Amino acid sequence: MTIANDVDADNNGYRNLILPLALEDPLVQRAVMVVSAFHLGTQQNELRQQAEMGRAAILARLRQDVMGGSVEHVLNMSTWATLVILLVGETVTGSSDFVRLFSMLRSFTSLQNGNPLGSRGLSTFLDYQRRMCVRTDHHSSSLFSC
Repeated sequence: MTIANDVDADNNGYRNLILPLALEDPLVQRAVMVVSAFHLGTQQNELRQQAEMGRAAILARLRQDVMGGSVEHVLNMSTWATLVILLVGETVTGSSDFVRLFSMLRSFTSLQNGNPLGSRGLSTFLDYQRRMCVRTDHHSSSLFSC
C-alpha cells in the first residue's frame, strides 16, 4: 500500500471530519487554508508569505481569545481543531513555531481535563492527532538532547 492510498482511505479524518468542520467554522477554515498554502509555498514563494501572515493572524486571534478571560470561549472544538491542524502543518513545513503551538495545545488539553468536546468521532480523531504530536515532540527532544 502506498502513502497516497493511506491518505485517500475512507477513514481519512482530515477529509471526513476536519474539512466538514472547516465549512462551518471560519477559524478551522483559515487553519486549513494556511497549512495548504504552506504546502504549496514550497513551490510558490508568495503563498508561503501569505501562509506565514495567516498563521500569525490565527495565533493572534487565539491569544486575544485567551486574554478575553472566558475559558469557555477558548475551550471548544474550533480551538482544538485549529491547534492540531497548525501543529500537523508545522511537522510538514519544519517551521520554528512547533514548540509554541505545542505549548498552546498542552495548555488547551490541560484545561480540557479529558472532557470530550463536540462529536465523539471528531474528539477521538483530534485526541489521536494530539498524541501523535506528543510523540513527535518526545522524538525531537531526544534527537536534540544528544
